[in-house]
Order: sequence, then structure tokens, then C-alpha cells
Amino acid sequence: MKIAQKSSISNLFEKISNDKLTILIDHALLEPAYAQNQILQSTLKGVELLGLRHLLLKAAPESFHPCEETHLSSSFEKAFSYALDSTFRDGLFARGALAYQYAYESAVDQISSPPLDEALGFAVVHLCHWRVGGGHVMLNGLYDIDLQSSEALREKLAPLFLSEGIELFAYKKDAWLARSKHFINLPSASLSKAMNDDVLPWLIGVSKKDVANTDPSLEPSIQLLRRLQSEVQMFLYDHPTHPSAQNTVNSIWFSGTGMTPTSWDSLGLVCATEHHEHELFQNTKMQILCIHELTKPMQHHDLNTWFEGLKQIDELFFKPLAHRPQLQIILCGQLGFKIWNVQEKGGIRLILDTLKQRLKGERSTLHLLS
Repeated sequence: MKIAQKSSISNLFEKISNDKLTILIDHALLEPAYAQNQILQSTLKGVELLGLRHLLLKAAPESFHPCEETHLSSSFEKAFSYALDSTFRDGLFARGALAYQYAYESAVDQISSPPLDEALGFAVVHLCHWRVGGGHVMLNGLYDIDLQSSEALREKLAPLFLSEGIELFAYKKDAWLARSKHFINLPSASLSKAMNDDVLPWLIGVSKKDVANTDPSLEPSIQLLRRLQSEVQMFLYDHPTHPSAQNTVNSIWFSGTGMTPTSWDSLGLVCATEHHEHELFQNTKMQILCIHELTKPMQHHDLNTWFEGLKQIDELFFKPLAHRPQLQIILCGQLGFKIWNVQEKGGIRLILDTLKQRLKGERSTLHLLS
């Protein structure tokens, strides 16, 4: 795989080929509590999403794939595996290994090679904020951190991680990559699942929410990583990044552990925009465009920004791709994901289906997104 360069939306579109394309959008479906909100229902009446609606006129009936609330992996991770027709293992999504491959595999001079007889796994190390209150410790996302501060913090903490046999590498401004034998088969909860929840039921090593580890061989790695997490918290308490900032970094979260399945061997990152809000992957059969820009607004309960992001996605992606002959759309939410398979229809068929939709009454935006 080649190192993906930071890119603009226009450069990303230049990389989209005529192969089968899947558009996979994280946090695009509303949770039931939001969907039942009357103010939200009223607001959504003004959100038309014309590009998406035009595409769905040509789509087969949607299918909904539920995700268990207690599972460690997010619906996005499950949908990514589904789109690639690859084996899905809850809590072992291997996002860390995939990110390392496309970020560093070609940078031989920059990264030390592990011994040939030592198998190593990877993880994503998220910078996050733990808020204590009401007898619980809640996991909150960061409102913002700049890349320079993130890199300075990584350099300070690298010796602590290395003392436990873990190497740290740069990745994004709010996350790093880690390499160690401890991450090979160790399950971890997606940051998306644990966000805005009590951290205890999701701590690294559980088989699913609030269920203890039952594999004795994993226990040494679990204890080491939990101890390291505590040591990082103590370091950050003594050396805060921004003492006056809201939701400043005071802890870390491990996710994306496990080894990549063999079906991902031909998978590469073609293009990514800055901060990886948009990523275009490709294998021998298809391309998959992953869109993450709705994630933070939803996690921060900022529905105004979420609405604007949704409309922007419609303008930037759905409208320009409206005439592709073969397209799959996957919208993800907290409890599952919806799939539409879009195929170009003949003129008469398209007219009939359009009339049918109008006679039945167009489904509301709320229905599409919940």
C-alpha cells in the first residue's frame, strides 16, 4: 500500500473510478430519542437532501442491519466489514493495523522493523476526556486539540509506553497509533460505543459491555494496558495540556485492536482529506468512500452542525454521484445501519417508480435518517 496524501474533496473525486462504489457515512442515522423529538421533526421538514432522494428513487428497498448495544464494535465498523464482504469479529476491527499499513508501510527509513520472529498487533490510541460525577466516570470527546500539541504530548509519553513494550506513531491530531504484541487478539470497544457513557463497562479486554474477560491468556495484557492508562492519567493530571480548556485531554482510549483479515490484503487507502474526515479505500473489486464528518457533531449533541454537515454531504457527494450506474449507500447509527443498492434504470422505469413514490407519499427525511 502507498502512503495516502492529505487531499481536498476535488482531489478525492479525481480518484473515484468507474468500479462499484459504496458510500459509508458514520453517525448519519438518528437515535430513537432524537427521532421522537418534535422540534427535531419540524426542523427536518426543511432538510430536503435532493441528491440523496434522487438516488433512492433508483434504489432497491432498504435493508436494516441491527447492531447489539452491548457489542464492542460500532455499526460503522460492522458496516465496513459488510461492504467488503469480509469476516467481522466484534471488538477486533483492526483499524489500528489498517491505519499503520497505509500510513507507514512505505516509510521504511522512518519506522524500525520488528524482529522477524515477533508478531505484533496495532491499536488506535485516542486522546479523550474522562469526566467524574454522580459516582460514574463518563467518556467525553475533545472539543479540539491542535496537531502541534498532540505531537508534543506524544513525544513526552512515548518513553512511558516504550517501557511497557509499546511504540507510538503519529496518526491524527486527536489519535495516535500504537504497536505491540499486546494488541494482537485483545478485544477493545470502539470509541463511538463508549462515548458519553460510563467507561467502566467498556474498559479494554471485556468481551462485550459489562462482561469480564474469560480468556486467561489475555489477562496479562489487559492488566498492563489498564495500568498504563492510569499512569497516563496521572501524568496528564500533573502536566495538563490546557488547564483552562473545556474537555481537555486527561485520559486515553484504546480501540481498533486485532489483526487485519486476509480479505483486506488487497485493500489500500487511495486518498484521504485532512484529519481523515473523508477516506477512499479500494480493493480489486470496489471502492468504499467513508465519511466521518457527522461523528463529532453527533457525539457533542450539536445537531445544528450535524444538519449543516448532512446538507453539505448531499451537495458534495450525493448530487455529483447521482448518475453512477452502480452505487451502494450505507448510513450508520448507534443501533445499526441501513443499506440501499442503487442501479441505473431506464427512462420509463424511472418515471413509473417516481410516480409510485409520489402516489405513496414521499418518505420524510426523518424516516430516511432514523
